Amino acid sequence: MKKLAYILLLYLIPQGIEGQLSLNLVSELPSNVKETSGLIFLDNSLITHNDSGNAAELYVLNPVDGTIQRTVVVNGVNNVDWEDIAQDEQYIYIGDFGNNNGNRIDLKIFRIAKSDFSNSDTVDAEVIAFSYEDQTDFTTDPNTDWDAEALISSNGELIIFTKQWTSMGTVAYSISNQPGTHIASRLDDYQIDGLVTGATYDIQSNKIVLVGYSQFLAPFVVQIENPQIDSIFSGTVTNFSTDLSLSQIESVAFGPDTYYVSSEEFIRTSPAIQLPTALYTFELPNSPNPEPEPGPEPEPDPEQNGSQLILYQPEGMLFLNYVLNVDDDLFGYAIFDASGRRILSPISDSDKIGTIDTSILKPSTYFISFHLRGGRIAKPFVIR
Repeated sequence: MKKLAYILLLYLIPQGIEGQLSLNLVSELPSNVKETSGLIFLDNSLITHNDSGNAAELYVLNPVDGTIQRTVVVNGVNNVDWEDIAQDEQYIYIGDFGNNNGNRIDLKIFRIAKSDFSNSDTVDAEVIAFSYEDQTDFTTDPNTDWDAEALISSNGELIIFTKQWTSMGTVAYSISNQPGTHIASRLDDYQIDGLVTGATYDIQSNKIVLVGYSQFLAPFVVQIENPQIDSIFSGTVTNFSTDLSLSQIESVAFGPDTYYVSSEEFIRTSPAIQLPTALYTFELPNSPNPEPEPGPEPEPDPEQNGSQLILYQPEGMLFLNYVLNVDDDLFGYAIFDASGRRILSPISDSDKIGTIDTSILKPSTYFISFHLRGGRIAKPFVIR
């Protein structure tokens, strides 16, 4: 096989790039909300909360500078694993359904009257208990598909989007918004190839927005236009990457003419990474960016990015050699097929010079993407 052609730097997200969004930093958030996990916009303010093991409190934030304006205590409940927050005209809903090990049998959503929230710094909550209609196995599994971190309210129902650690997809379930014990009904699923961590719904435009991040902490945004209540993903689905290379995005809220997202603090010791909790804004385009027309492959140019990433697969050999000439920290790599679906990824952190066994790949065009502290470098290669 001949030496592979060099191309310009390429960013990849699950299911293929349909556009890239700029996330604009509003501010870092106070340490009180370093584990921010949900977000709504209400009465010209943002409301957030922390996730598992933290206080059962809601924090009212100034959307201009991220400062805390009020703290509201939710009486008589625990924060087992609060993962998202939603609202309708009368109520605020807090999703206590984080389920990292897939073994919880006490999933619930807390319902708080907005009138109480507006008039007091302590509120009572009604309980909406539920279970998934199709979960029969509650064995402890750290790679469960029964985790969830995203919630919206729509047409008198609550819709939960799961965070699938193994399948890397999401399933939408509907549940009554009335207090009591309920069965969550499966509606639809979508192979997002990432971890969904937040959701918001704009009733005026009939648009759902999901946020999350890839296994490399690369944030993504998914827009669903004109969803049907019994078939959420039957609407027009558009995937966006973002210009943040590393961020643990946890929540999203629709505000006047903009979207807000918050990111949780993330700390890793090897290699050393410390990402602060922060508040961002972004805007969605009116329509997806058109895909560029295919053109001829550019010739190798060592003066551009050829010196950063070299790929070579000797003719007749079932392995791919690579050399990554960068000073930046390398966290890992992944191989995607032409549709953007992840095919291979390493079990542990990768070296900057190495050989990859490609014997399991069928003849086709693939992309290899290396994830660095400062961004990603990717190139195509062909299995013949």
